[in-house]
Amino acid sequence: GLARLYAKHGLNKDALVLKLPQLCTRPPDRRTWDLLKSMAEYTPAAVEQLLQSYIDEAGPGQFTHVPQITEVMCKLPFGADGSASNRALKLLQRFGAQVTPDRPEDLKIIVEDLRAFMSSNIPPTVSEQFPRTIESLLLAYCEALTAQHTADAWEMPGDLMKRAFNGQPPVVLLEQLQRSCLRLPLTSEKTLWVVFRHLSPDSGVALVRTWLLQNDAAADVDRMERCARHFHMAKGEHAAALDLLRWAESRGLQVPAESARKWRELYFTVLRATAEERATTMKRGGAFTSGGLDMATPAVHDGGSEEGAVAMELTTFPHYRSQLTRLEIPLRNITLTERGMLEEEMSVPSDAAPCDPGQSAASDGSAGEGSTVDEESEARARLDAAVKRRELLAEMAIKAETAAREASEEEAIFSSAVRGEEEGRLQEEEEGIEAPPSCAAPVTPDPQLQAERAKAQQLQAERAERQLLEELAAAERAEREQKEGKDADAARKKAKKKVKKERRAVVEDAA
Repeated sequence: GLARLYAKHGLNKDALVLKLPQLCTRPPDRRTWDLLKSMAEYTPAAVEQLLQSYIDEAGPGQFTHVPQITEVMCKLPFGADGSASNRALKLLQRFGAQVTPDRPEDLKIIVEDLRAFMSSNIPPTVSEQFPRTIESLLLAYCEALTAQHTADAWEMPGDLMKRAFNGQPPVVLLEQLQRSCLRLPLTSEKTLWVVFRHLSPDSGVALVRTWLLQNDAAADVDRMERCARHFHMAKGEHAAALDLLRWAESRGLQVPAESARKWRELYFTVLRATAEERATTMKRGGAFTSGGLDMATPAVHDGGSEEGAVAMELTTFPHYRSQLTRLEIPLRNITLTERGMLEEEMSVPSDAAPCDPGQSAASDGSAGEGSTVDEESEARARLDAAVKRRELLAEMAIKAETAAREASEEEAIFSSAVRGEEEGRLQEEEEGIEAPPSCAAPVTPDPQLQAERAKAQQLQAERAERQLLEELAAAERAEREQKEGKDADAARKKAKKKVKKERRAVVEDAA
């Protein structure tokens, strides 16, 4: 306010300029920044000189006051350096060149301040340079990341990418972050999951798969279990975990003998969870009419390696018993490995499973060609009969449900019609409508019905009387309140007359 008065009256502001450094503190606090913002318009040279001293003190680990510096800078009038936003951009670029992964908080301060200018009203030629500066800053930061840096240092760029670019960061940034992640060893797996949280599900899955292949880590069952759990949480479905295990099988995974049993247990658990998850989305009878529950995932169409091509051949398992409905549902588009697991874990005899021509010929090499064909035909006939029987049971269940629903609707219609007739008859009796002469015999009044009607009339009369008494009481109360109001008005008028009379008497006595 004092500086405004000096400027308004054209007074010499040298005293203010000399006093300004004494009012500012080091390190600067909130009152210092408020004072500089208010004085920037009236003593710009003095404010800029103080601001420069604060800029000189800023550096790695000491960028806390950078947002306040740029805010005061925008209050200064334009100079030879161009607009205030352009000067702030150059300053932030200079500070950004000093950012390293050793101090991730410095990156956050600079990027957040650059974002603040992106949403402000500045010339287009300058505004388009702020996102470019953010991109180059994040790119250099990701290139400098190593396994020795902390989890916070790895998490910071992914979080800032999403916020600075509205969830759609440039492809070059994502690729650089993924290249940096691929440099992580197996001992830094936790750091990989820190970055995974800030990537899109598809990008994260591709990154983890590449990392597993590069480090030859897919044979570690415990690590694959953690990967399956993270994939399930990222995509929100068990099919993502199943697709990971199928991807490992298609790459010719060689699990150590001591972990083979644990791998099969993990695989069966994920496979069953996926089947139950997809079974809940099928309509009644849908799995039977469509030939079974579709268990396909993207990995079944992924070529994989030659070693895993045999294990990825698709087949059908017709005897899967759902834990939800306790019904047997055919599973189609499952691999030969998965069918073997289901037969072993669910205690299904091998002759009940659908036979594959190539597999039957190989397993029954001692038998003749005619016996192999007969066994295949018999197995297919049993499978077709089982599928038709399930389809018939499903259709019968649907028809039974439809018939029960129609019967309940008819019963409801009949009940409403009977209720309407009874209400109409009672209304005619209450109104005293006599039956027409064409009736065969007069209806004899029911004594109990008459007594109930008389009781109802008596209750109605009492209710009307009580309502009338309440209305009378309300009218009396309103009349009494009106009378009390009139009495109060009369008393006030009388008191005013008395006061006037006393004043008049005092005046006359004084005269």
